[in-house]
Amino acid sequence: MRSVKSKPLHRVIGSLGLALFTLLSVSSASALDTPVLSWERGRVQTVTLGGNTSNQLWKIELVGNGKNLAFERSKIDSKGFLVYSVMVPADFKVGDYSVQVVGTNNKPAIVSYIRIISVVAYTPLADPKGVGTLSVIAFTLLSLLSLNRLVPTAVSDSDPTQLSGADGKYQNIRYTRQGKFDVLNIGRFPINYKSDIWKHLTVFRFSSSSPMLMRVLSDNAYVQALTGAFSFLLPIAGVVLGLFLDFTSKLNESVVPANFTLVAVLVVIGIFDSAAGLLGYFGYLLPVLATGHIHSLYDIRGLLGIALVFFTPALIAGSTRPLRRDEKSWQAWERLGDFLISAVLTGWAVKGLVGALDGFTHTHTPLAMHASDLGVLAGVVVLLRYFAEELASRLVPIRIAFLNPQKIHQQSRRSFILAVWIRIFLFLFFMYGFLGFTWQIFAATLMLAIPLIAGRFKGSLPNSTRLFQWIPSGVPGTIVMAFFGFIFAKWVESWALIVEDRTKTIFILCGVPSFILSLLKLFGRSPKIGDVIWYKRERLSTLYYMLSPVAVGILFMITFGVIP
Repeated sequence: MRSVKSKPLHRVIGSLGLALFTLLSVSSASALDTPVLSWERGRVQTVTLGGNTSNQLWKIELVGNGKNLAFERSKIDSKGFLVYSVMVPADFKVGDYSVQVVGTNNKPAIVSYIRIISVVAYTPLADPKGVGTLSVIAFTLLSLLSLNRLVPTAVSDSDPTQLSGADGKYQNIRYTRQGKFDVLNIGRFPINYKSDIWKHLTVFRFSSSSPMLMRVLSDNAYVQALTGAFSFLLPIAGVVLGLFLDFTSKLNESVVPANFTLVAVLVVIGIFDSAAGLLGYFGYLLPVLATGHIHSLYDIRGLLGIALVFFTPALIAGSTRPLRRDEKSWQAWERLGDFLISAVLTGWAVKGLVGALDGFTHTHTPLAMHASDLGVLAGVVVLLRYFAEELASRLVPIRIAFLNPQKIHQQSRRSFILAVWIRIFLFLFFMYGFLGFTWQIFAATLMLAIPLIAGRFKGSLPNSTRLFQWIPSGVPGTIVMAFFGFIFAKWVESWALIVEDRTKTIFILCGVPSFILSLLKLFGRSPKIGDVIWYKRERLSTLYYMLSPVAVGILFMITFGVIP
């Protein structure tokens, strides 16, 4: 009889080899002859059928506890055996089951007993569906955050289906009127005056060397404009909470904190002030480094992932839609679009970032189980952030304009090249943790880097006004990229590939739609002088107002998982 083997739990796939005569004799075999295997939930498990069984179409199911999971035929291995696989859901009930096989004109036969157990280790290559979902989110958002710099201000500022036309990383709005609180001149107090001057000069100086740090430092301009030096209470609170989060975490088990409440509070603080979120992260990181709890590259990836969760949501919000608008572009309809679209996309991004922590650390982290909760929380808080920005823009517009100087340096070429290399390195570093050393991660990196580098020289590239009219941007672009990404992922899942190859193929194909749109946008950057995108033309205004809510509704369904 061909032996039955169960691979170690840390391997990607548990396999069960069964020969034809095993199936034929199983009905007369004693219960003691039937193997008992342990399978971890949240993984793809396989059954291999050999011998003359290749001439039959077998129906194989995992049965027990009122559950039935059907195996799907995935491939024929090098020995000519048929491989059937099934994805055991992460929330599948722990307990005892059996593998039941039914062939042509054969009665059901139990060929193995299975004990479903909880899983601690996580291997991304064994989770094509999860990696596919994260890939769609990542490539779609990365593409949109880069496309926003290519859309001209004249088009995007009055279009809720477009991204921010001005550089979404820096909200430098020109105001010509005084607000009700501007006349109070709270900047005359020495401490407020010094902090305002420091903010103004620091933002200006960092503009050429590090636009990212400049954006982080300028993020709380609306808070400082309203409260003066009291705005520094948020960064202080971030540091204190970061330290407290460290003391309440079981770092011997994972560097990813499990205290959902404190993490949620730090995410909230980071959305209101990204600098406070970043300082909160350092408050957590430094004790981890001091106590020597970093033991592997997985720990480093997990810590970097936490940094993204704590301080980037506010940057994402400002890059998808303008946090504030000047008087000329402010309209109620467009502003409502800012509120809703930014909240949905930022929540979607946070959900993806938190969900990716398992892949970064190769363990099932308690925090990743709350990815949807943190995504919803982030979306709600972004709405509150936009309300606060709107309040500050009406009450203290002059102070905001001073804290975010209008004229800043363009990023130097040396800084740009360094930033590109850092992004490439980080992307490779993260993706290596997901897929290992494979050509797909290098191909995906090129698909992200080429539009980014070419965008630096977009002024020298030809511009097609006709192509501009046909390229979907903003919400339509998000829908198109997400739709094709999910279609590709579903398509690959039906291929006869082993699970590792399926995951890698899904990953690379999910990046193709965003890559194509990014390249097209380089050559279709703007309309004719005096023209706007086709659905914003005056004669189509009624159609535009009718279809905009439909587009936003579809975006909601995509981000909440209703579509697909």
